Amino acid sequence: MRVSLFALAVAAVLASSAPAASAADHPLIGRYQGSEQVGDKTTEYDETYMITGPVVASPRDVKGPGWSLLEGRIRYLYYKLPSGISALAMRRNFVDSMKEKGVTVQFDCAVAKGDCFVNGEPEPGVSLALLLDTPVNMPPIEGRVVRNVVKDDKARYIYGFKDEAEGRTHIAMALSGGTELPGYIIIKVVEGAEMPTNQIVVVEADTLRKELTDKGLVNLYGITFDFDKAEIRPESSAQLEQIASLLKADSSLALDVVGHTDDQGGADYNLDLSRRRAQAVTQALSGRYGVASARLTPIGKGAQQPVTSNATEEGRAKNRRVELVRR
Repeated sequence: MRVSLFALAVAAVLASSAPAASAADHPLIGRYQGSEQVGDKTTEYDETYMITGPVVASPRDVKGPGWSLLEGRIRYLYYKLPSGISALAMRRNFVDSMKEKGVTVQFDCAVAKGDCFVNGEPEPGVSLALLLDTPVNMPPIEGRVVRNVVKDDKARYIYGFKDEAEGRTHIAMALSGGTELPGYIIIKVVEGAEMPTNQIVVVEADTLRKELTDKGLVNLYGITFDFDKAEIRPESSAQLEQIASLLKADSSLALDVVGHTDDQGGADYNLDLSRRRAQAVTQALSGRYGVASARLTPIGKGAQQPVTSNATEEGRAKNRRVELVRR
């Protein structure tokens, strides 16, 4: 009963208070009760950087960890609230509402807690505000640059996404609120940024054998990981089973398992991530399928060996891969 009442409360808080303008609200986000829309701009197709994980507070570096370059339909939505509404209250209502609509909330942080930044240290609100205007200024809000509006020390940031038929919709929200000053909600949405051009493809054991015999290596896209982590996603099991089947059928075969990333993080960070991902694959093959660990050597290459340009999301998706190399 408590869950049902809370859900109703969330729906009430996010209900539009201005029906005439409700069509401008994004269907996956809604509108916080009592807020006034003070900005709305749409670009039909372009690219933009978005914070999708902990970032370096300063200097602004879109090549560092936590940044993603996205393509698609870009929409900015700005809202103003009366004083007395905290960023925490807004955060809790928006997160629960978006989750109910199927949005995966991947990154949810507060500048005062330090979890917005890779150093794990609390930062002043202006640190987040400056990052919002990276690498170029967002559209102004009420004649002011965004970094001068969302800069209080209790500011919060949310990133989430939802996969739909047209592609992935990315949502970024910066929330600023307090008891004396009006609160602001800064929203950036990128729709269809990741088109389904490189869906999980399972390479069968016979094909693996042929590729390794003919070329000595094979690139795999059927092994995927949680964002910015070395945790293998459940849907990777089908590809792991085919690798295990190949190794069991040929007891003399030994492989280098090589992890590769795109170039969206620092070089050292990507190298370490690729090593940990390669290790996760070898450990899964040994632990789950009984493959002798001596037959598998994990190697990380980071972004050193791209198979195509990192200039587009499609290219970056091809560069993020696990490679098997015959020894």
